[in-house]
Amino acid sequence: MQLQPQMTRPIVADEEWQRLLQLGQDLNDQSRSAILDSVGLKEQDLANLREAPQPEGLLTPLLPYQRQGLGWMIQAEHPKEPTEEAESQFWLVRTVQSDLAPNGLPTEQSVEHKVYLNTATNSVAQGKPRLARAGLIADDMGLGKTIQVLALILSSPTGTPFLPAAESCGVSDHFCNTTLIVCPLSVVSNWESQIRQHVETSRLKYYVFHGPQRKRDHKYLSSFDLVITTYETLATVPDDKCPLHKVRWRRVVLDEGHSIRTRGTKKSIAACSLFAERKWVLSGTPLQNKLEDLYPLLKFMEFYPFDNLDIWKGTFDAPIRKGNPRALEKFKALMQTICLRRTKRMKLNGKPLLELPPFRSIVHKIGFNPAERDLYAKWEAKTRVTLEEVLKSAEERAYARQMGYRYAPGAGNAQANGCLLKYLTRLRQLCNHRALAEKDKAPKGGGVARVLALLRENAGEDCPMCLNAMRNPSITMCGHWFCFACLEPAVKASRECPQCQSQMTGEQIYKLPAEGEEDEEDDSGSQAGGGDDDQDHADDKNKDEDEDVSPADGSDTAHASKADAMLGMRFSTADYLSSTKIDALMTFLETSRSRDPTVKSVVFSQWTSMLNLIQIPLRRRGFEFTRLDGSMHRKVREANINRFQTDPNVMVFLISTTAGAVGLNLVAASNCFIVDPMWNPMVERQAIDRIYRIGQKRTVTVVKLAMEDSVEERVLALQERKRRMAEEAFGENPQYQESTSKSARLEDIRAILGNKRKDDAKLAGEIEESDDEGEGDD
Repeated sequence: MQLQPQMTRPIVADEEWQRLLQLGQDLNDQSRSAILDSVGLKEQDLANLREAPQPEGLLTPLLPYQRQGLGWMIQAEHPKEPTEEAESQFWLVRTVQSDLAPNGLPTEQSVEHKVYLNTATNSVAQGKPRLARAGLIADDMGLGKTIQVLALILSSPTGTPFLPAAESCGVSDHFCNTTLIVCPLSVVSNWESQIRQHVETSRLKYYVFHGPQRKRDHKYLSSFDLVITTYETLATVPDDKCPLHKVRWRRVVLDEGHSIRTRGTKKSIAACSLFAERKWVLSGTPLQNKLEDLYPLLKFMEFYPFDNLDIWKGTFDAPIRKGNPRALEKFKALMQTICLRRTKRMKLNGKPLLELPPFRSIVHKIGFNPAERDLYAKWEAKTRVTLEEVLKSAEERAYARQMGYRYAPGAGNAQANGCLLKYLTRLRQLCNHRALAEKDKAPKGGGVARVLALLRENAGEDCPMCLNAMRNPSITMCGHWFCFACLEPAVKASRECPQCQSQMTGEQIYKLPAEGEEDEEDDSGSQAGGGDDDQDHADDKNKDEDEDVSPADGSDTAHASKADAMLGMRFSTADYLSSTKIDALMTFLETSRSRDPTVKSVVFSQWTSMLNLIQIPLRRRGFEFTRLDGSMHRKVREANINRFQTDPNVMVFLISTTAGAVGLNLVAASNCFIVDPMWNPMVERQAIDRIYRIGQKRTVTVVKLAMEDSVEERVLALQERKRRMAEEAFGENPQYQESTSKSARLEDIRAILGNKRKDDAKLAGEIEESDDEGEGDD
């Protein structure tokens, strides 16, 4: 059903709201967590977890389940020695008779000595195995993982008084007393605010190691109680030059630890190279796509022997692919050993862990209008034609390998693969608004001049990477602003935008030409409890930044104008044309406002240009709103978040999914709209949990908008299929067989695009002709 926007709503808005919700398809989003629930603690086990005492210096009283979590973490940092009892442990002590002495030399008579049996691999170690002082906190998002870590840092490193002195593994003098937190850039400010909110003043001395002017002295870093840095900072500096790798940390914590799931990336390698006595991973979604996502986490935690890739593959990966039930049981036992997983709906002693209001999630399907359907059908046909070319090429390569020939892929094959990805993105954009899918053009002529003018105009703004005034301002093709010195090494290291993770190369960076000599560096990284001189300088700089930050709607307007200019998409209220999806979104927002004008809404889209388009009808219809995306510097982000949370007149928060899915607390909102489905459902879940978490007082409604008979509708089906596969991998039904091969991924794409049609070539040809006609447009 196609929804038409209306300027006013009748008094029966509550009935209309219920009708809108009923048009959608019920989606049990909570079932997504079943993938981990089956390997986590059961409700009956929660009562057996001991509660640790409230640590001194922590202002906020911990909830009972949080004290249990603290106790579990303290115990994990002091693992028990192996025993002869088969008590859910991976290492058992066995006494054996042997003709060899412990030193390996033969003896005249049989001697008795101890060996260590690994129950998962059935392998025997002569010496005492290395026990990891580590763990994975996979609590549901919104249960307070951050405050539990702060409580752990404030607790005694010996484990007392929670543990008897005899059970403590001790505190080695080879490590400093500093904890390192590694997190995404967007989460740095959250750690700072959580420290200010929950910890007594001056109890924790912390330093933010970030930006080109940070202090690179490892002895200086080890003088703090807590150091906070980002994955990008960790990955862009070589190990031999990075002070983070020279410190012997007491503890390293990876927040949003699934960020290192791709082994072989600089981010993952750098994290696993950190030297620490104790290691922790925090992630509500540690399993993003496949079982292999967990191996880098085990490697980081040094969970012997499964930090060895060959042992991991032989014990878990390969057998589980084949549906081996014994391997699944071993995997469950492993996860129950290293992972603490609680969900919002669990109960402790008959009471919910967290009293949250009801939650409802629906998929609302919308029909294209005739013009949108015509354009979409042509692009879908063109994408299917391109996919067939890629599949044919893949079949040819497979046949060549089967026949013993070496296949050298040519430029045509690479071009077809590139076009396929570009066309898939274009189809998804067409589901939002046809303007998003206009033919890409590199800035030229007046476009270059406009970009340079914008760069100079914003030369005084803060860089979102170093959080200082931008030096040599540069802008990416996705519209994000950085210092050139910050951006260039980050792109070289990861080949992606540091803010939105869009794929890019160094050639896609636009840099403002230098005009005169640069100022000397005179600033250091952010710190709390540091020297007076540094703090005075920081105060002066923050004062300047605060004067530039306007909480009014104008700050969003200016930001949108910059993004529009970079993308060549200036829309005035006079020539603006809406889309069916935007109309549907506005109908929901207007109905919600008529039903209860105090209800706030968060709108997520993965394209900032879509947020630009949504802003226009919001203004037309009198909605006050604010915005957050990856190109905003920290002060603007914080001002906009605070405005949404505290100003009752601000009803809508527009957020870029990649920039705002983690590290935010938006419980002022109770409606959440996902404008475009993500390939990865875990990212959507992270976004939703920005509002469904501790502190939420209202019923939460999540509406996912999807166009009928489109890639969006089929992406949702693919998400559900992957969820079922994952449940089989971790649940009771051992039928899971996972394939990450390119051919399997291409078959997924074929399923998303639908079956090949007779008129595909004809429709694709019409798109090619329209491309040629518009080639010379500015």
